[in-house]
Amino acid sequence: MSGRTFVIGDIHGDLGQLERLLERLPVADAGDTVVFLGDYVDRGPDSRGVVERLIEVADAYPCEFLLGNHESMLLDYLGWEGPAYFGADVFLPNGGAETLLWYG
Repeated sequence: MSGRTFVIGDIHGDLGQLERLLERLPVADAGDTVVFLGDYVDRGPDSRGVVERLIEVADAYPCEFLLGNHESMLLDYLGWEGPAYFGADVFLPNGGAETLLWYG
């Protein structure tokens, strides 16, 4: 029997909401996978905490992490150019300033 797939998107730096969701997630069976659709950072109160928690989740469960437009904007801000290049300086006004504060 193949496992279930759970899909989570648009966390946007809200660690509290992510924790509440993970508490309800019935991932216990072999073969279950959690797919995160991106937008882990920006806007919420704790982008750094979200990223650190997702790393912990990936150590506990099979996960797939997709790049969201907010991660693409962050990479653009950092000077990265590649297939997911956003092509505009929109990171800071879209919650990026708050994300940077969490990283000092």
